[in-house]
Amino acid sequence: MMHGYTPGLVVVIQDILDKANDHLIAPITAYNDIWDILLEQNIVKTVTLQVDQMGCHMSNRGTLGLNGHNVHKNGAEVDKVGVDFNELTKAACFQVCPFDPKKSEQIGWNQKLADDAKGLLATLTGKETHLSVGTGHFAAWVRAVKFGCRTPYKSMADERGFLLPDRFKQKDHRMKKLLEKGWDWREFPWQCEVAWPKLPDLCQRALNSSHMVTTKSNELEVMSVVADLDKDRTDTQSFADVLATVALSSPACTPYLDQVGQLAVQCAGGHGAPLVKFLDRFSKKFGENKVLGQEFVTAVVDLKMTATEPLVFVKVACCATNLISEKVVDGVSKLLVKADIQKLGGSSIKKVVSELEQLLKQGWDIGESLLHEGVITQEGVDIIVGKFFVRSILLLTHKEGMGPEKKKYVDMNKIQCAFIKAVKAETDNPDVNVGEWSNIEVDETPNKDDVQKTRKDDGLLSAADLADPRRVFANSGFKVHMNVKEKGCNEDDVYMILDIDADGKITLKKHTLTNEVEFPSVTTTLQKFLDGWRPFTGRMPMILGIDPPKASDHQNILTDVVRVRAFQAVLAHESGVDSRNIKYLWYPSGLMASAAIAKGALKLAPLAVMNGVHVADKKKTVIANGSVVVDVGRNKCVFHSPPKVKSEDIDVNYNANELEGKYMWVPFWWVESTSDEAKVNMKLCSLKGSGEFSDITFPVLQNSKTVMKNERLYTFKPRVVKQALRDCVEVPPEPKKARCKGKGRQ
Repeated sequence: MMHGYTPGLVVVIQDILDKANDHLIAPITAYNDIWDILLEQNIVKTVTLQVDQMGCHMSNRGTLGLNGHNVHKNGAEVDKVGVDFNELTKAACFQVCPFDPKKSEQIGWNQKLADDAKGLLATLTGKETHLSVGTGHFAAWVRAVKFGCRTPYKSMADERGFLLPDRFKQKDHRMKKLLEKGWDWREFPWQCEVAWPKLPDLCQRALNSSHMVTTKSNELEVMSVVADLDKDRTDTQSFADVLATVALSSPACTPYLDQVGQLAVQCAGGHGAPLVKFLDRFSKKFGENKVLGQEFVTAVVDLKMTATEPLVFVKVACCATNLISEKVVDGVSKLLVKADIQKLGGSSIKKVVSELEQLLKQGWDIGESLLHEGVITQEGVDIIVGKFFVRSILLLTHKEGMGPEKKKYVDMNKIQCAFIKAVKAETDNPDVNVGEWSNIEVDETPNKDDVQKTRKDDGLLSAADLADPRRVFANSGFKVHMNVKEKGCNEDDVYMILDIDADGKITLKKHTLTNEVEFPSVTTTLQKFLDGWRPFTGRMPMILGIDPPKASDHQNILTDVVRVRAFQAVLAHESGVDSRNIKYLWYPSGLMASAAIAKGALKLAPLAVMNGVHVADKKKTVIANGSVVVDVGRNKCVFHSPPKVKSEDIDVNYNANELEGKYMWVPFWWVESTSDEAKVNMKLCSLKGSGEFSDITFPVLQNSKTVMKNERLYTFKPRVVKQALRDCVEVPPEPKKARCKGKGRQ
């Protein structure tokens, strides 16, 4: 994808990004320098954008994305103290890329954030044109207010638990302006991300370290950033350089950043940090982001068993347990404390901890397997595996019943049974494959108790409250702006819930792919809706923003055409030869004339299977041994030698028919080489194709003189004689110190 910027500008901006990455300059300094340069070039500008147009950039929180609970927590703070426009002066965003697949990736990522937030974040409306890299949580809060999302803060909610835009407009005229007219943003064109892929990450690190309306980075976010930077670091950069780069953003965990970095190394789970991403998704289900704290992180990092048993899953499970803890002291989770972690390293329970590590890994593998098979959703896996992890650690640390579930499990078998029951309930399949645990007997009927609940009990309600249509609607798992479809109808007929009034009348509107077709809204009663409709959890298709070129013009197709023509030209030559007066020799392999061959009569072409033919890299000039080059116009194809007969395949009892089917016999590749010029009788020549292959030139081995019967075929290969001490450098002897001439002391 082209960006259109000059090479000089690309180099200047990239140099600043590299210096920021190498912690030679601070993130805020780098961000402001880049903005000033691009502003001078009329590339960036300040624009007023409404919150309807704003999504969240995928670099947010080290690619972990928004936490709906944190969005509402920040919003509650703003609601208490009031909106301050000065905090929004450096709000920054990037345009949504207009081309697929990038556009679909950006929009889909935002929709998944909204879906995972369970009503705390506004769903997409189709008007989103920009993605925030600064003040993302605040922008999401304003969107939540504007679209009347659910909130856990009763002081800001109506009787149904939803936000009312009019309430905020009446309370704060500045908030009213934000809701109705938007605010100023520093806008980066989408081409900037194409030219400098790491620019959005720099922007979010710089702005999140300076804005008061942002959410302070917790350890999970820092671990994710560390994993991304470590993946991209060069051979000359150390891991300490990665941590130094992160430190420039001043995360809250800076005093123990080394330990957080080590935790990332131990628990990331490999490329893409899948275990860190899992911890973030799981913890979001249980409220706002939690801080693990220096003492806990250090204890987990120091937890050791043996050099070959790093206890990765035990450590991840410990982190998961504290990340969903309801016990928070001075902002730090305190369900598990330092002493609990240290006990896990004790010699008395070494075997138990080792066995638990294997069980946790098995649970993770089962969940991943079911996800990849498509029989369970990512959300379902996260909840089931996450609860399995937490229950196991609470049992091992003798803190059963102290987690959010308040439920005690007497042994690991009960916890495994709960895992299996949850999987069967989530997949609605009593025979679902749970791998190594298929033989575990589960004596209880599968139920949904161990799968994430979408609502809490309402407690004691009046008759009027029990019959309230909006309460019934919400408790049935529906919300305004949710996508739904009618049961048993065409999968393409997807509707959005526009409204539900006090009498239970529900208004819906059909989704369309284009504005050229507009369907009227329809209404139905609550009871008919509950009986005949269900949530739509799939993705809505979008019209591709470009007309892609024909597949026949694709570079891969054109490359294959070159390969095929080269192959056909060589094949045509070899097919035109009825027989040759040669016999094959083996071990060492070679060829021998079975009859006299006149000078120039033998022409051997380098035929190879199609898998052994590829278009050469124009920048590569060295061709590996056992390969030759065929010229196809201005292109070059490399033909690789097919495998020769192995010595173990031929013995005194070998079957010639089996060899014929197993190997391809091409004499070109069997000619031997020698440095004895007297034996040389073959040389490499070029042969031009005929007919439709007249533009193709390929090498052939041709006999340079008459070859007598029983004479072996050889090409010339000069003998390489290594000069002694050729790679050494002569070191001159140190000069001797001269003695002073004189008569001695006087």
